[in-house]
Amino acid sequence: MVQTDGAGLDELSAAILQELALAPRNSAMSLPRLGKQLGVGVSVLMRRLSAMGRARIGGVDGPDWVRVTQSEDRWTAALTEAGRAFWVDHLSPRALCDGTCDAPG
Repeated sequence: MVQTDGAGLDELSAAILQELALAPRNSAMSLPRLGKQLGVGVSVLMRRLSAMGRARIGGVDGPDWVRVTQSEDRWTAALTEAGRAFWVDHLSPRALCDGTCDAPG
């Protein structure tokens, strides 16, 4: 379970940001791999990633935390700069520390 510091995120959204933030070399992650790690299907991921991207849904711009791209048949997701900044401020080990620990992040 991914902890949040009151950032107003549901558990799946927080877990997506966490997985993408911890991806090797800050690289994009394939949607099937991300779904397998989180235990959800790609269609569930696509719905959530759409809400976390820059898409305008219901007249409201998304937060632009993730970018989903397709290259031929391969779909990948990666954090944007805004997504990484949100993760650092709200979900990273340092953000969740109450000031008494020396957590990396």
